[in-house]
Amino acid sequence: MSGLVVRLLLCDGVDDGEVCDAELTATTDVRSLAQLRTVAFREHGWSTRGGDHCPAHNTGKAATT
Repeated sequence: MSGLVVRLLLCDGVDDGEVCDAELTATTDVRSLAQLRTVAFREHGWSTRGGDHCPAHNTGKAATT
């Protein structure tokens, strides 16, 4: 038997009624969703308060390209 655990953060943002397809996959050293949210916020510009939002939908700061 094989198994796979994937920690994946999906953006809660919406554009013109379409759900954003941005996602952030955890590296192998990330062991929990809370830890992934911390990495997303600190290293990738995601907003993690009031939902998970990619840099393009992060209303708390300017989006980075």
